[in-house]
Amino acid sequence: MQLVDKVMLCSEFMKDRLRLALPDTFHDKLGRMYHGIDHCRSKNEKKKEIIFAGRLIDEKGVLELVLACKEILPQYPDWTLRICGSERYGAQKDFQKLSVYAQETLRHLNDLKQQLVLTGFIPHNDLLNYMLDAEIVVVPSKWDEAFGRVALEALSQSCVLLTSGRGGLAEIAGDLGIVEETVHPQRMAKKLKDIMDDAEKRKRLQADGFERAQSFRYSEMLPAYDDVRGNLI
Repeated sequence: MQLVDKVMLCSEFMKDRLRLALPDTFHDKLGRMYHGIDHCRSKNEKKKEIIFAGRLIDEKGVLELVLACKEILPQYPDWTLRICGSERYGAQKDFQKLSVYAQETLRHLNDLKQQLVLTGFIPHNDLLNYMLDAEIVVVPSKWDEAFGRVALEALSQSCVLLTSGRGGLAEIAGDLGIVEETVHPQRMAKKLKDIMDDAEKRKRLQADGFERAQSFRYSEMLPAYDDVRGNLI
């Protein structure tokens, strides 16, 4: 730290965590610069679909989401759950090589039958297109995310965001994400039902979230980047 002029972190959460690990004399060297996006799109007519995008590991809270959907989706036959991801990055074809957690998650997913779409990992542009079509994206992380880009991308594609708000996720969601810090299937099911039952509320949250995403566009953030560089030259 003595050799650098500035350290930029991707969220206030990460900045605060690093402050705890450093002597007070280095605190003025810490700054925050959010990750940006360049792909904001909105869509009025959306599919009744819930999306999870990420790895099938405990830290991401996917099993709790699957159990919540097992409880409520039979009551909503016109809704589907789309899982974009697998246990590890890339293709995951051998079920026997999956962890016990991932195998349990997939067994519960099989109970959803026709209301499930399991894509595995997909190209980034394909994920954004699925989000653009979907009503809701859930980011139920049980660990503290440094930033949580999936949550920001959900807002940028005019989705309702349901998130745990752990770590930097709360900064992305602001007052607009349906934050449920305790990742529990029954609590999540209740939150989902509230959103699924109220089309007007969904439209309002989608519009407000899309507006919030605009502040993360690169065109909005570049002046702040330039200020940081200018002060270091």
